[in-house]
Amino acid sequence: MIVEPDLTVKGHPHVFVVGDLMNVPGVPGQAQGAIRAPSTPPSRSRPASRATTQATRQPFKYFDKGSMATVSRFSAVCQIGKLEFGGFLAWLAWLGLHLYYLVGSRNRLIAVISWFVTFLGRGRGQMAITERWVFARRAMDQVQEQKNTPRAIG
Repeated sequence: MIVEPDLTVKGHPHVFVVGDLMNVPGVPGQAQGAIRAPSTPPSRSRPASRATTQATRQPFKYFDKGSMATVSRFSAVCQIGKLEFGGFLAWLAWLGLHLYYLVGSRNRLIAVISWFVTFLGRGRGQMAITERWVFARRAMDQVQEQKNTPRAIG
């Protein structure tokens, strides 16, 4: 939903939209914008704040911390402000950031052990479903070709 700068629905100053449903100009349609938005409206939803007018509310301000994405094994890309880098260093930054945001030391330890086991082996368990889709698509193409091939009668 396209919302006003204070995250309200146009024409409904007491209805707030946050999370994945909000569409705010300048805020990426990703989890980061949705995660940061809820800190604004709940404090405004109290009955005392309903008396405030839409003109007196502060607009939602989004601060872009950057983006990170893994590309392949031991490789990632990072963009923090105007700084952009990739490769192994970006992959290490990606790992470190994800460990930082995990709650609890037990979860961090389990994640590190899981990553260590995954990176030691060459198995690609997450690709099993994709492989099945490839084989299924090939089989479907072969069946379709057989249906479309004219057969000699006689």
